[in-house]
Amino acid sequence: MGNERKVHKDCRVTSSVLRELLQAVGFSLTEPMPSSELEAQLAAFPIPVPSELRDLYATCNGGYSEAYALQIIDAAESCRMAHSSANHSMAYLPFIVRERYSDEPCCVCGMGPLMGFVVFSHHEEGTRFAAPSLEGFFRMLAETEPSPAWVNEAHRCTADEFPAMRRLLALADKLVESTDYEFRELFCLAASSFPDEHLHDIVQLLQHRDWRVRQIAQERLHPVEDHRIVRALDELDYAVGSFAHKAVDVLRAAGIRALIRNRYEIHVGTQQEWLNVRIFFDKRDSADCWDFLIEQATSLVSEQRRRLP
Repeated sequence: MGNERKVHKDCRVTSSVLRELLQAVGFSLTEPMPSSELEAQLAAFPIPVPSELRDLYATCNGGYSEAYALQIIDAAESCRMAHSSANHSMAYLPFIVRERYSDEPCCVCGMGPLMGFVVFSHHEEGTRFAAPSLEGFFRMLAETEPSPAWVNEAHRCTADEFPAMRRLLALADKLVESTDYEFRELFCLAASSFPDEHLHDIVQLLQHRDWRVRQIAQERLHPVEDHRIVRALDELDYAVGSFAHKAVDVLRAAGIRALIRNRYEIHVGTQQEWLNVRIFFDKRDSADCWDFLIEQATSLVSEQRRRLP
């Protein structure tokens, strides 16, 4: 699983203490905007700016740490970037970017269950928990060996943050039937935040009604060596596997050539195209489950025949 860091929430600090903390981490700071200009800039944000982010920009209007390859973006750039995520459930407010990765910012959550938390965007890993507060983020850096590699560590929340993460899971669940894929980001964020010894909430997702959520849970749980988790994963694999074999029998009885490959694929017809077993597994308790399967397989086979020379 690699290194894991558990970050504790700290009380809000004054601007002078925050400046000392930033300098201790190695940031060279730009002087803050005059107060009247700063207030006008903060008022231009798409949502009210959380107090800690206001404190940061009252302390400095940017900064750079060579050791961590991090740049604190100025308030105007933060505002511009914030408008692009204004409709997101978490209303991300970017405040720091990694050198050469300006499209993967660290953000303060401006709304939602994690309001005030810091998360960072990663193209390969998705949105990940960094700290339960902006101050906690900088303290985490201060406790980390100075290196750009801090982003590769797994940052886990503590028991104090479990309630917020559970509310995030509840929010993600409400979004499953929506037309966008924001729910997947939120489930991944929550799943990656719980430490290995406290994954009960993620194990429960193995019974979720949507295969995409179950897949997120499987990916989080697979590396964990706990006999209860291994058993839960095996039980899901067995259930889906049994369903897949039943599905193939149903298709063959309907006169459709079908076979299983790679566990979750039912190849039909010429076998170049396949059906995702997990989608049909979601409908396993529906009266029209098998009719839906046959309909989709028949459509796929018909398409194959139309492409024949």
